Amino acid sequence: MCVIIILELEETGDVQMPIYYYKLMDQLNRRGLKKIDLMEMAKFSNATMAKLTNNRVVQTDVLERICDALDCQIEDIMEYAREAQEKHKDTQEQSTEKTDEG
Repeated sequence: MCVIIILELEETGDVQMPIYYYKLMDQLNRRGLKKIDLMEMAKFSNATMAKLTNNRVVQTDVLERICDALDCQIEDIMEYAREAQEKHKDTQEQSTEKTDEG
């Protein structure tokens, strides 16, 4: 449930959500499918596939269609890595502190 809420947030600036779709690409390889095959099966665009390939935020209905097409669960196609997000926040805070001091 938490993952779905996070996915619907928009990216701000150059910050990327810590969502990774390498599991989706692995699923495609295991099944002998190409990206174009999945796009046809789940009915989504090249632009959405580019977002998935680059670990960008996509709409939850796309993820639902992918799961339906592959007959799998959300955790089979994506990963939410909170540690990566927290590390990014810490780095930003340290950078801001140095700027404020300088």
